[in-house]
Amino acid sequence: MENNNPVVNPMSGFIISEATWLTNLDTQLFITLYQPIIGANALALLNTLWNLVDEPPRLSKRWQHNALMSMVNLGPRDLVIARQKLEAVGLVDTWHNTDTLGEFYVYQLNAPLKPAAFFNDDLMSALLLDSVGQELYQRLRKKFTLRKLVDFTGENITKKIMDVFTPSRQAFHDIEDFALPLLETTTVKDTSSSIKLTEDSFDFNLLFDSIKSIGISYDELNRYRNALYIQHKLYQLNELKIAEYIRYAFQLDTKTIDIEKLKFEIAKNFQNTQQGLLQKNKLVSTEPEVNSEGRQDTKTQNIIKIAKQLGPLEFLQNIKNKKNGFVTSNEQQTINQLVELNVLPIEVINILIFYILIGLKKDNITRAYFNSLANTLSQHHITSAQGAIENLRGNRSKKSGASQRYPSKVTKKVEKKPVYKVNGTDASKLTEHDLAHTQAKLAKLKASRLTKKGEED
Repeated sequence: MENNNPVVNPMSGFIISEATWLTNLDTQLFITLYQPIIGANALALLNTLWNLVDEPPRLSKRWQHNALMSMVNLGPRDLVIARQKLEAVGLVDTWHNTDTLGEFYVYQLNAPLKPAAFFNDDLMSALLLDSVGQELYQRLRKKFTLRKLVDFTGENITKKIMDVFTPSRQAFHDIEDFALPLLETTTVKDTSSSIKLTEDSFDFNLLFDSIKSIGISYDELNRYRNALYIQHKLYQLNELKIAEYIRYAFQLDTKTIDIEKLKFEIAKNFQNTQQGLLQKNKLVSTEPEVNSEGRQDTKTQNIIKIAKQLGPLEFLQNIKNKKNGFVTSNEQQTINQLVELNVLPIEVINILIFYILIGLKKDNITRAYFNSLANTLSQHHITSAQGAIENLRGNRSKKSGASQRYPSKVTKKVEKKPVYKVNGTDASKLTEHDLAHTQAKLAKLKASRLTKKGEED
């Protein structure tokens, strides 16, 4: 089993296994639809793995990860992070094992979702929308719409294969004699199957009861169950608020929901909202404290209360408003992905946001640091805002203690003045008599050298 520490051993081996044939369309999809989500490092890793496939894989013939790291110019930690992004979107499956040749990994390369499946997938389309924004998202969606003529009439005169081609009987006979196994079909990883959303705070039946009067069927609403739950989770929208958006996006002529119109409206309202609950309940500019008796002060209680009431994006937006800043697309995507993983409660995510922006006085949330802290909270099974505050405060105290144990001030080294010896005796211990004797010998030696030099001349 792989270590939880996201670092790969450079000397470990890896084997590449194909689950599909790579096409020009796949390469285009990697760049236009997947790269905005996974990033440049993950795309470089994916392209490199595809380029290394040159023969049927064997367990006895392996690449080493140090070669792979040199090709993609990534360190052991960044390589694992890039690989995990590919795994998350279904482009790579990874197996880990050890045998007599040592530790090794098997990387299976999967087919990307075709455009229709990609844009019809609630999660993938939401991730792309968060990454590129509404305008570019619409352009990409239009780019991959089939140019198909639908309103026309005429007689279908298309020929069948046997009307044009007639294979010989010998060819059919030879095919039967070969008795070759059937070729495997392309494997497309179902990303939606890995998402386990729990509707603990979402009453789907209440939502249906709220909007069934507009003529929508239960099956039509159920088609977008996962998409609606994600919107509820991200923006902390209750059933009645989501019902309002459904009424806005409902097409009376076809009795269907325009789910893209619904998502755009929610995202637009979020971006345009400048006032919220956090401005009514003013946030303090310091980290929550606990008094000497162990009871929370009023400020801390206020933060916990707000963290339980707001969705993470609204929470983030209001903090940025108070700091005269704005939410970046990277911040929004980072938080969206953590919510979709469903490993931390919303109130814990909000405290993490508050800790970074207010407690640590950071201007922005960086993905690596945010995910690192979130991973720590998840591994410590933190499920409440109070628990998150205590855990993060303890983490900060440890760092402060470490900085005190290892001060940055370096003591300047003072070199001792060298002590020379004369005839085996320390110069510092010579008496005046010894010194005079030595000087006389030096003068005599100098005179003899001058006399010798005059004779030679």
